[in-house]
Amino acid sequence: PSDAKASPEIITLSGAKAIVGRVMSVNAEIDYASIPEGGGQVKAELAATGAQGHLSYISASADASERALSPLILSSSSVNVYTELLELKEVELIDVSTSGKPAEGYELESFEVPATVWIKGRAEDLSAIEQLTASDIDISGISESMEIALDFGELPEGVYLADSSRSLSAIVNISNTESKGFVFDGSSHEVLRLENTAAGASYEYDAGEIEVLLHGVSGMLELINEENIELYIDASEFTEGENEAEIKLRYTGLASEGGNEEEAAEEEEASGENASGEDASEDTYLPRYTISPSKVTVTMN
Repeated sequence: PSDAKASPEIITLSGAKAIVGRVMSVNAEIDYASIPEGGGQVKAELAATGAQGHLSYISASADASERALSPLILSSSSVNVYTELLELKEVELIDVSTSGKPAEGYELESFEVPATVWIKGRAEDLSAIEQLTASDIDISGISESMEIALDFGELPEGVYLADSSRSLSAIVNISNTESKGFVFDGSSHEVLRLENTAAGASYEYDAGEIEVLLHGVSGMLELINEENIELYIDASEFTEGENEAEIKLRYTGLASEGGNEEEAAEEEEASGENASGEDASEDTYLPRYTISPSKVTVTMN
């Protein structure tokens, strides 16, 4: 049902101090079958609950002789509740990402969020909703794996999280940062390739010895060898004469879990191009890297 409104809203307990102290809650128990179509008022009996289950009580409206025999008295044995039955709908959870950086010396290895969320509301309020998103997961300063509650913010009017989705969490996996280095021959145009060249032009360059240092979680670093690293120069903006160019890095040939090789290659190439230097992509968990030297002079003839 929807969030119900009860009358009276306050129930007073009286009786033996030891017994009253044992009451943990007083709940109205509603029979779903009694709720009118479209919503309405129903009478709900009250249940006093302690650590061991329901507690016996008597209503304050009972005869004085009966009240004298009961160690627990409630101001009323029932309440009138206005409620209605709402529909449930399962929708896709999309576009959840992280913000901030873990503590120094740690990296975000991965994070997992539920694929779907259950919401509730009237049919007309739910009909246009097929997806939900949640606020970014703040991982600032954390140094261990943990669960972090998802915040869905303010939902559209008349739409609520279903009970089963009120405490959804993201699983954030944090690992120690490690490093791994490689040395490449930057004088070889097969090792340091030139891309997006102009037709009929010739190019001269020699970067000498290139050191690449990767920084990331050990599980990913173990998967990366020299053949998974491509070094290249983008010549698309070159003009005739000397051009100072950035040496770029692209990861290649890494298996993408659950995907085919073509999809993996496309993802790694895009991530590598967006993940230059210390600002490597935080979304794909590919290692950050530094390249030394980071630039080379290319002469275009």
